[in-house]
Amino acid sequence: MRIRMKVLHSFHAVVVCCLAIGGLLVTAKDSSAQYFGQNKVQYQKLDFKVLRTEHFDIYFYPEERAGTEIAARMAERFEKMLLQLQEK
Repeated sequence: MRIRMKVLHSFHAVVVCCLAIGGLLVTAKDSSAQYFGQNKVQYQKLDFKVLRTEHFDIYFYPEERAGTEIAARMAERFEKMLLQLQEK
């Protein structure tokens, strides 16, 4: 009778250990999955254009085209001025 009780106790101990380890594994997966998906980056479609000059590619939004053209002309002028200064 005592041997049978010891076998039952050891069997119950093994079952309890397996359940505890299984429970830990299941909760570990769930906790990492919950953290990973909470702060998902949501991208929005950006409608920008590219103004290509001889030396520059300028990215801009369509409503800023007038200012971008002025900036492109200035950038090309300053690029020429800097090249002249480097030659001296």
